[in-house]
Amino acid sequence: MAIASLMGTGCASYNQKAKIMVDHWNVGDFKGSSAEATKFASEQKCETDRDAVIWRLEQGATLRAAGQYKESISAFDTAEEGVNVFDGKSKGKTAVNDTLSLLGNPTTLPYDGYAYDKIMLNTYKAADYLQLGDFDNARVEFNRALEKQTDALAVNAARIEKAQKAAADKKEKIDPDKIKNDPKFSEQWKTYYLDLDQMKFYADYQNPFTEYLSGLFFMCQPTGGADLQRARKSFELVLGMIGENKFIEQDMKMIEQATAGQAISPTTYVIFETGRAPSRDEIRIDVPTFLATTKVPYVGMAFPKLTFHDGNVRSLTVKAGDTNEATVILSSMDSVIAQEFKNDMTRVIVRTVASAAIKAGVSYGISEGTKNNEAAEIASQALWAVYQLILNHADMRTWNTLPKEIQFCNFPTPADRKIEIAADGTGTKSTVTIDDGIVNLIWVRSVNQTNPLQISQCKLK
Repeated sequence: MAIASLMGTGCASYNQKAKIMVDHWNVGDFKGSSAEATKFASEQKCETDRDAVIWRLEQGATLRAAGQYKESISAFDTAEEGVNVFDGKSKGKTAVNDTLSLLGNPTTLPYDGYAYDKIMLNTYKAADYLQLGDFDNARVEFNRALEKQTDALAVNAARIEKAQKAAADKKEKIDPDKIKNDPKFSEQWKTYYLDLDQMKFYADYQNPFTEYLSGLFFMCQPTGGADLQRARKSFELVLGMIGENKFIEQDMKMIEQATAGQAISPTTYVIFETGRAPSRDEIRIDVPTFLATTKVPYVGMAFPKLTFHDGNVRSLTVKAGDTNEATVILSSMDSVIAQEFKNDMTRVIVRTVASAAIKAGVSYGISEGTKNNEAAEIASQALWAVYQLILNHADMRTWNTLPKEIQFCNFPTPADRKIEIAADGTGTKSTVTIDDGIVNLIWVRSVNQTNPLQISQCKLK
């Protein structure tokens, strides 16, 4: 019971700590949120501790929002070291046994990061380097981010295979399709996850933001014609994901100019990160009927469910001389995260049902072993029920400080280099003097409609 209590505290402890950080984040207190994230990240003894990766992701994002770009890169570096261990890209080994963890809950396993985590990690690192004017390292990070998009399908397949192997080691053969088609399970499943079937998704594990930002970089900092072709390909991919867009059409014209040896026109880009990405809550679904017997009492299963957050600034209006442009959605992080959440449910079902089946078997064994002693049977079943109550939890760890949407626009840089940025529907306005670059990038961050806009900028050329 002592071990069970200890094992069951991981998820609650993380969520409780994350709530403190998120409270700061939601009111636009990025320094406060980064201080909280840094405090909790420093409690992890190494990069492969149970919550090390998720805390370093939070630390990197909050430090970036607070304008501490070098410190943000350091945090992301540590997160990436942990991710590389779990992906088998380093010689490190994790100490937690997946098979043994089936008797506990998924929060006893280290958080190894989802595909969108890994892609955004390197994208944000690249953006940090852009803010510091370090184009060489920005190039490295863009290449890594795009590589992780390519690798994501194989990594997800390996995660499912790993879950199946852990179940098989416990003599459990789990068929996700059979489980989904179980009448009791299916009815509850549709009730909780109907919203996922109604969302519009991009291609598997693709993030238009990463593709677009890398395209801008290779367009503005080409080492040769191949980079300009890479930029063109990125813009084409983004158009395929988000549809016709006048801003990207303008970028394609600039690619033509650059390819023809002409100078790129002075241009300013606005990237707007608005709102807060989905968090995770816990729901309970009854055990499938084919796992239940008259000898086994009720065994419920805990699953994660995405909770989407509203209240964000819907768009920005940018006034630049005689030009007015409104930002449009480049990447819905709600969709990016929800799509992977949906894809990952096969692995979650395998692991959760295997765990439930194993616990049901233990419960049956207790019933059989104590059936001749009523007092012992009552006591042991009561203790087992408490054990399951403590450990029957879903993994609700998630990167809380990602945005809900990433929007963008571009326009010719005005002669006086002054623009006005207005948060639509809030009355909030900010005047910005654009740096002296040929191509400039304005970063705007807002968590909700009541916060002031946080604005920074950097030169792309």
